[in-house]
Amino acid sequence: MASTDSSRGVGQPPRAKPGTVQEVHVPKRKYLMIDGTAEPGDQDYQDAIQGLYSCVYTIKFLPKSGIEVIDYEPFSVEPLEGLYSELDPAQNWTLLIAVPDFVTDETVQLARESMRRKGKEIDSGVRLEEWEQGDVIQTLHIGPYDKEQPAVEMLHRYAETNDYALAGRQNEIYLNDPRRVAPDRIKVIIRYQVKK
Repeated sequence: MASTDSSRGVGQPPRAKPGTVQEVHVPKRKYLMIDGTAEPGDQDYQDAIQGLYSCVYTIKFLPKSGIEVIDYEPFSVEPLEGLYSELDPAQNWTLLIAVPDFVTDETVQLARESMRRKGKEIDSGVRLEEWEQGDVIQTLHIGPYDKEQPAVEMLHRYAETNDYALAGRQNEIYLNDPRRVAPDRIKVIIRYQVKK
């Protein structure tokens, strides 16, 4: 693999270019994750996104709430990611956000307790997990989500040409908020794990 995704700092989005395929190694990182089966865009899907963001922002601001977190360091919130199976009619997905190494199960529990004191809840499905994505191929799609297919096909062709087998689910990394940009300016990194 040509480069390592760990070269970016915490809070810096990964880089990719449209119309080209990059080979990248993604090392083990910690993520807040939540699973679901709703159609992407449905209310359950939106609720899952809200649950993840509620948890990560609560963790980010725990010290401002007077809660001590061991080894805490200020951080920027990473982009939302999604894992999807292309052949899954049930639309099973996992949404995730990378978090700094200091975050532990205890930190997540502190966030839950902080939210409860404010009369809110963090979705019970949110969990902390380590994941090493490993070797991936990726490209940047710019435009509406329903126009991603050419980018997906380019990655499939690249894998076939270079004798890679695709492994795992399609990974999408959302670099901007579709509620705040025009559809033709949406930016999504599309990734696949690969194996020789």
